Amino acid sequence: ESKWYAYKTTAAGEYTFTAPQNVGLRIYRSLSSMNENFGPVKAGANAEIYIRVTNNSETKVEGEGAEVTVTCKAATELKVGEPVSITESGSSYFTFRAVEDGLYNFSCTNSSVGYYGENVWEGNVFYSASYLIRKDTVVYLRVNSYSENNEITVTKTGDATLLAHVDVRSGRYQWITFQAPEDGAYTFRSMNNIGDPKAWFFRNQNVGDSAYSDSLDMVSEDDGYGYDDDAGGDRNFMKNITLQAGETIYIAVGHYSLYDAISCDVYVTH
Repeated sequence: ESKWYAYKTTAAGEYTFTAPQNVGLRIYRSLSSMNENFGPVKAGANAEIYIRVTNNSETKVEGEGAEVTVTCKAATELKVGEPVSITESGSSYFTFRAVEDGLYNFSCTNSSVGYYGENVWEGNVFYSASYLIRKDTVVYLRVNSYSENNEITVTKTGDATLLAHVDVRSGRYQWITFQAPEDGAYTFRSMNNIGDPKAWFFRNQNVGDSAYSDSLDMVSEDDGYGYDDDAGGDRNFMKNITLQAGETIYIAVGHYSLYDAISCDVYVTH
């Protein structure tokens, strides 16, 4: 006899479900895909995990969930400037909520820090010197420690300014103007994207408002700062440009081929 149960998590972490030998467990993250999860389940707070419990003996399992034990290795919440000790080698899981827009660095001795962004320990893992994180966004990290007694620290390494929200239909692109307040290197990137945005960077707007993508490519390279499509990861653009104080740059943002609609937020960091 099989019964289904839903378990709601109380905190982000790694959940393990166990039962006696005569009780079979099948764990699922979603009922829509029905892909069975093998091993511990990594989940965020308030997530639902689905459990199919089967009695494999003639002895009846009494009570809802009576034979199933749930243990949680909770993720540790990180805060800026507050180091956290890692006392064991192997994998440890962490979350971080940004209190303001900015660039953040996660450093750890004798370890590698894998960054999942807003994906709850699933999908692509990124390794970078710093990450642009929006205010109140929760991100998920995994640290692989090569020895005992390590320490992870979060540092804010730079400010991030939202230049514009872009929302354009197929065949169009949106102009953004930016004037550098001081000499230095600036990074322009998209986030919170729907679709596949691309950005072209110019010294002026002579290309007009109805150029083809090939023309934007050519003109931005011949009389501008070039273009970028996916350097920011997850189909986001990212471009580093050195500007002088008072210098103005014109940015055209649209679908990478202009054949579809896109929306995204465009940030600059310095």
